[in-house]
Amino acid sequence: MDYVHENGFEVVSVTADDVETLKRFSARRKVKFPLLSDEKKESIAAFNLFNDRFPEGSRY
Repeated sequence: MDYVHENGFEVVSVTADDVETLKRFSARRKVKFPLLSDEKKESIAAFNLFNDRFPEGSRY
């Protein structure tokens, strides 16, 4: 992650999960980057960010 920041980039995660789920996930996993909620999937669709490895409703 240091390499990413040293080169002027930021890491974020965009997910269709709701904000409360992201808060719990972030706290449990000690996530060090922003988790962005896109429940309507507008940004996900606009950037074609769908991930077939984790179908909607799956748990990690």
